[in-house]
Amino acid sequence: MSGYEQYEKTKETLKRVFSFKDDFRKFYGNKTRKNIQEAANTMMKQLDELVTKDKVSWSKKDVDCVNHAVAAITDILITTPVNPMKRDLSREFGRLTINWNKQQAKNAKLGVSANALYRLSRNAKTLADAEMVIRKMIVKAEKTVRHVPASWELSKHYLKSLEKNIE
Repeated sequence: MSGYEQYEKTKETLKRVFSFKDDFRKFYGNKTRKNIQEAANTMMKQLDELVTKDKVSWSKKDVDCVNHAVAAITDILITTPVNPMKRDLSREFGRLTINWNKQQAKNAKLGVSANALYRLSRNAKTLADAEMVIRKMIVKAEKTVRHVPASWELSKHYLKSLEKNIE
């Protein structure tokens, strides 16, 4: 898949996520939702213009808006359970931001934040799976600790008798 095809796929995924207004508002709140959509629309508009133009103007306000949106999405991704909508938004917004930052802003801090968001979103399922496995292991360990087989009691008695013989 070419870079442009991937970009078009990213745009479609983000538009689909934004179409779930009630779910989107529930997870991110109205003000944050508007900021995320504004940042995405700004980036997509500028990247679309770059297809036909050599240079497109951008402002510090654009970078601040995108930075704020990346921080908000990252915070929600880290602090709440991940569902497909959050995962898709995080992954595609991170990808869009990385692309926009390389083409337009060239802001080091934004680049680091966008890469972190993208990597977190790609590993969100893996982290959720690891959490589930760890929870199961804790339950099994607790059961094992509570259950003391008779053979352990015999071993304790055997060790005590050996200690007496050594003394």
